[in-house]
Amino acid sequence: MIDVKPIKSYILVQKIKEHNQIKDDLLCMMDKMPDKKTTTDFESIKKTDYYLPKEHTRDYGDLFLKTIQPYNDNIKNFYNAEEHWIINYWFQQYQDTDYHNWHVHPTTLLSNVYYVELENKNSTVFYDNVTKQEYQFELEEGDLITFPSVLAHKSQSNNKSRKTIISYNADFNNINIG
Repeated sequence: MIDVKPIKSYILVQKIKEHNQIKDDLLCMMDKMPDKKTTTDFESIKKTDYYLPKEHTRDYGDLFLKTIQPYNDNIKNFYNAEEHWIINYWFQQYQDTDYHNWHVHPTTLLSNVYYVELENKNSTVFYDNVTKQEYQFELEEGDLITFPSVLAHKSQSNNKSRKTIISYNADFNNINIG
């Protein structure tokens, strides 16, 4: 028997102010990536570079990483951390009935999702193990969300509008509280 002591958790939401300036460039660079559809019982994703070798060139990476740096500084400051670093990043494009079932991101502290295209407000769904409820927040294209990687989440079945995200895992250390 486990005695659960709930505390409030959180999801950080930041608006990427440069979104309108970088969106088309990011999408153009992603379009040039090899077509890599993945379909399993766990996920159906029209195009992703997640399964490409880490050595594969990701042209969108430089623009993306440069743009999100100040937002990562905000995350570092929120956690009172001296250091914050990105472990890996990848993009995913969902079309029609694509989905990504419940999962967590093991071996990392934080997961992040940047909504490059999000016309239908089909944002990430989260699961609360204490209340046994699903939660979805009103998010918009250009939003960057950050959440604890152990928080179960999914991308529910999409509709006709393409949804494009860039996701990344990050860690931090050397916190200074008080």
